[in-house]
Amino acid sequence: MHCCRECDFDICDDCHRSAASAEWTALPGWFRLQCAPEVHQASSWQLGSESVMVLHPWDLLEDAEGAMGHAAERIIECCSQAAAEEPEQWLIVAADVSCHPALIEPLALALRTLGDLLPAKASAILVHEKREAAVDEALLVALDKAGLVYKRCTENAPDQLQLMYMTLKE
Repeated sequence: MHCCRECDFDICDDCHRSAASAEWTALPGWFRLQCAPEVHQASSWQLGSESVMVLHPWDLLEDAEGAMGHAAERIIECCSQAAAEEPEQWLIVAADVSCHPALIEPLALALRTLGDLLPAKASAILVHEKREAAVDEALLVALDKAGLVYKRCTENAPDQLQLMYMTLKE
């Protein structure tokens, strides 16, 4: 067993050898997401006959004029192309993106932007790990300011995690 000093994951000898030789496709998906070089392009997985999961990079701190809207449009276009047809329901999952004060307002704006562009009944699940009281409070304020109505889901969630379900568009 090996322990990654950067992310504290324990990994087996096979994964260690694959990572050391940059054979990313030989590694489990969770390892590639956490430890592989930055994600620069979208990846999609077919989940059954009617569901598609798309992983798409998004630099929330990019401040170029109109960057937020353009990034949201690219994500939606990528998701539509990955699905066989236009999805009837959209679920955005955002995790580990609310850990730093600088990310809070851009995250709320990103969710609002996606909601403005997606069809009706689009929703999101935000997974937020409680770290600092100021960050936790800033997240709630930013979601309110963006007009996002959320419901905290506490059932079966560890104490340190806040799961927030929100409808992005009615």
